[in-house]
Parts: sequence; structure tokens; C-alpha cells
Amino acid sequence: MEIKIIYDFVGGFGFANSINFECFDKEKYKIDFYKSYGDSFDYFYNKKYFLSVTPSQILSYIKKEEIPVFKTIENEEYVGNPKDIYIYPIKINTLFRDVLGNNEQSKNNKSCFDFISKRSLKLLKKKNCFLWIEHIWEGEIDRETFEKLYYFSSYYDIPADKIIVICNTFNINKLHENFLKKYPKKNHIRFCLYDACLLGKIDDYKENYNKQNTFVKESFLSEVSYRRKKALILNRRLRLHRLSLLSLLVEDELLEHTLSSFSFEDGLIHYTNGMDDVLQHHQFMKDFIVEDELINKILKGFEKLKKIKKQTLDFENLDPVGGLGHETADLYKDTYFSLVTETMFVDDEGFVSEKTFKPIIHYHPFVVLGSAYTLKHLKELGFKTFDKWWDESYDLEENHGERFKKVYDVLESLIKKTDDEWVDIYKEIKEVIIYNRNHLLSFGNMKMLSNKVKDNIILLTQDKHDTKNFRLF
Repeated sequence: MEIKIIYDFVGGFGFANSINFECFDKEKYKIDFYKSYGDSFDYFYNKKYFLSVTPSQILSYIKKEEIPVFKTIENEEYVGNPKDIYIYPIKINTLFRDVLGNNEQSKNNKSCFDFISKRSLKLLKKKNCFLWIEHIWEGEIDRETFEKLYYFSSYYDIPADKIIVICNTFNINKLHENFLKKYPKKNHIRFCLYDACLLGKIDDYKENYNKQNTFVKESFLSEVSYRRKKALILNRRLRLHRLSLLSLLVEDELLEHTLSSFSFEDGLIHYTNGMDDVLQHHQFMKDFIVEDELINKILKGFEKLKKIKKQTLDFENLDPVGGLGHETADLYKDTYFSLVTETMFVDDEGFVSEKTFKPIIHYHPFVVLGSAYTLKHLKELGFKTFDKWWDESYDLEENHGERFKKVYDVLESLIKKTDDEWVDIYKEIKEVIIYNRNHLLSFGNMKMLSNKVKDNIILLTQDKHDTKNFRLF
């Protein structure tokens, strides 16, 4: 059984499926903007017709044949060889809503489904042909996403069970089940988990390990000594949960014991109208912070935080700092543990970004201000966490406000530990942090990954295969 990839346009030179060719000038057809994200990308994006779709990342790992759709052979039931699997891939490089017709910035508000060719839509009705939607760098899949996917499945007459969505939302099956309880469907879209950020961190490590002062070397752990500060807290965008946490640290006079980054000046703060406005009007407040005493404490700290304006560590300008490729070993050498302020907190979607894998690659123990069950997900991947040394019950708390308070209590207690206490902890914890780094790198065997992904794609396309709790690797 072979996997074959079909394209509306020849995929080998860079064009992806579901490109909106209305945005192309005739002279621009020659530009391969997927191999060089330069002026050509900006040109198309600024036209506001552009859908941010690119060739599949996952399918590049496996050996397969690429076929332009006009060269495919079909009969009544199958495409080409009935024993082979044909996949029409769409790789989404932005938020899901931006390619499902919800992008307010787009002139025509089209979806990725609107640019699938008629020929490809016909092939997707065949038994061995599948629509592959790859959305692996963000964790956002909400009720509206499910609604849109099923709507387009019906509108374009694509059988729902022929749509495979590969995502990085670790509780995707629970979210999908909850949706189907309210809105039952005869046929179900197939969802599959793929931890792209984990693999991305490994690729980053392999590419940059030999650069000076980029990653902590294991030799650093040979003798544990006092460190300059207690906690490392890296923040780029000041999302609500990060802003609240930093405000509390300032009010409790604990921020000075951390290495923390944040900025009100780089266009990365989400809430420009002030914290009081956020607390009164943010849609998640009812589940986040409801106690007046805690709200008032955060407000006092927020006013002090605004006066600081900006606090940077290794990069003065936070605007261009991305998730991968921005590492400074000294930050980890100068602190005992990381407080990871994940991308998502007051959301139903469970998502682990590269932020959580950064301390692992740097031999750092960590606490996570993120989705409920994040640590549970890491344990399912084979990682070890730190419940022997501090309370990790916050991970099981689904109420956002209670989880926030529990994380802050742990953070406060760890910051207040003495240097001697931390040196003693490191004598015990060293084995775990070394194990975690080695375990993370064990996922980087490309031959093993390629074989496993290919085998699981085959399983994923079988009629009777149960995709519940299914992982692509």
C-alpha cells in the first residue's frame, strides 16, 4: 500500500493546495514564495486575498509520490490503484478561523474549501481519497471551527469521514465528542493529534546546538551552585493570564527575585485599555478571576507594572522574537526553575507550545501556567514532572480561576525557598531533568518518525479504525 499526494497544481515547485490564484498577477506566477518568504509573500498577503496555506510539513517526512490532479486516473469507486491511498493536503499556517471564511481582514472572506478544484472535489468522493487538513502550530479549535468544517463538508459534498484534521490540540477528541453530543452527525470528521512543537524544538536544537551560548550543556549540572535569581519567566505578548501573574508578582514584591521579560512598548500587549477594563469586560472573567480581593490586588500591581513599562533579558526588542530559534543558555544557568506562561489559559482547548519544551531542553524544572491537564499530557508522552518536590494539583483544576491561584501559590513558595534549599532540591531532581532532555531528543529519530507516521496514516484512513485518542507519532 502506497501513499500518493495529489495537487491541483504541481506541488514540487512550491505551490500548495487551496491557493487563491485571484491574488496573482501573471508575472508573479514564476515566484516560488514558499521557498523564500520575502517580498513575494508580502505582496500576496497585502493584497488581502491571500490564504496562508503551504505545502504539508508532515507529509514531507514520508516517501510518497506527488501527482497533479489532472494526471490522476479514476473509476466509479477508486482513484488509481484501489490499494493505494490518495491524499489532498492543505497545510494551514495561521489561525483556523482565518482560512474558514472568518477572516475580517480578507476582501472576499473565502475559505480554503472554496479553492479546491472541481476535479479534486470529485476525487474526494472516491473510497481511497482523503482531504488532509494540517493545522499543527496553533491550538485553536473551538465550536465555531467544528461548525465550519462540517458546514463545508456538507456544502461541497465531501463525506465527513473523508476529512482528516491533524492538529496540536491535545484534548481534541474530547472537544469533538462534546460538539457531537449537541450537534449529532451521521458521519464524523477524523481528528488526529500531532505534537508539532515538540518536534520543532528538537529541530531547533539540532540546528543551533553548536552555536555559542545557545543551549545549556550537561556539564553545567556537574556541580550545582547558587544562582542569581530564583525563577525564569519569559513573556512576549502580554496576554491576560501573563499580565495578571506579573501584576501579582509586583504587588507581592517577588518580581525582583525573577528574571522576567515583558513590554508595554512593542505592540505586543493585547489589552491597551487598562487592566480594570479587562477585568470588567473580558469574556472569560466569569471563569478566571471572580474574587474582589484578588482583583483589587492585581489592579494595584498592574499600575506598578505599567510604570516599569518594559523589562527585557536577552532581546531588547521583543517584536521579532519568535517561538523557535531564540535561545540564551545564561538565562537558565542563572535561575533554578522556569514558570512557563503558555499561549492558552482561559480556553477550552488543550495546547502545549514550544514554550513548555524550552526548559526541558535546558535542564530546567518547570511549573506551567497553561491549559488544564498539560502535565498529564506530558506524562502520556513519557516525560516526568515534579510532584515529588512541589504541588502539581493545579494541572487537574479545570476552573481557570482556581488553577491560576494554585499556580501562583506554587510559584510564590518556590521563589521564597532559600538557595540552600534549591541546591538540595537539585541534588535530587537532577536525574529527572537529565532524563527529560534525553527523552525529548529521542523523538528526533527521523527514520523511526517517518515509518511511524506512514503506518499511522494508513491506519487513519481505514473505515473501521477508531481515531479516539489516536496520535500520528
